[in-house]
Amino acid sequence: MTAPGLCIAFDLDDTLYKERAFVVSGRRAVAREVSVRSGVDADELFSLMERSENAFGSLLERLSSTPASDMTIDRVLEIYRYHKPQLTLPSESVMLLDTLRDKGIATAIITDGRSETQWNKIRALGLDIYVSDDRIIVSEDIGADKHTPVPFELLTARVGAVRYMYVGDNPVKDFHYPNLMGWQTVMLVDTEGVNIHNQDLEAVGADFRPKIEINNLKDIVCLLH
Repeated sequence: MTAPGLCIAFDLDDTLYKERAFVVSGRRAVAREVSVRSGVDADELFSLMERSENAFGSLLERLSSTPASDMTIDRVLEIYRYHKPQLTLPSESVMLLDTLRDKGIATAIITDGRSETQWNKIRALGLDIYVSDDRIIVSEDIGADKHTPVPFELLTARVGAVRYMYVGDNPVKDFHYPNLMGWQTVMLVDTEGVNIHNQDLEAVGADFRPKIEINNLKDIVCLLH
């Protein structure tokens, strides 16, 4: 099989979709399960978590006078982390991935997180339609995250492309090793101000900064040559 000329690897959370959607899905899952045990309306529990700075702490406090008073933070986190999320791939992600597939450009995903959680997101978003499992690298699966070169080196070994691009959102860990390896690095700017991690480029060294910034994933098409 001929080695691909270009492989574009994507971060998952706050790149191919907004992680805020997973947060909402997880809190709804928690609210539904806790509602059954406590007798408190699920919508009330969800609203409580949404308006609180300490969502699960406030939830447990609300449950203290209900039949679910024995609910623990560990159980709440288990429900949240491992629920089957209700997620939809944003239109700009669909349009880009369709375009890359039509052009025959190899795609991959490199994401940090728990294996079950990240794979649940990937399946829910339908990303496995676009990216084969062997080109999806989850940190817990390989025992190393993006603070090390391991996931990026593993992808190059698996794909064998001539050139690589990494598209992410977090300058603390997304671009350092790809930069050192000579990859093109692209940061999707948080134009809505809702990302989990901030994008203060002044707070990181030059090797951690992306070579290119874009406001929409569709802008990647303009970078292809």
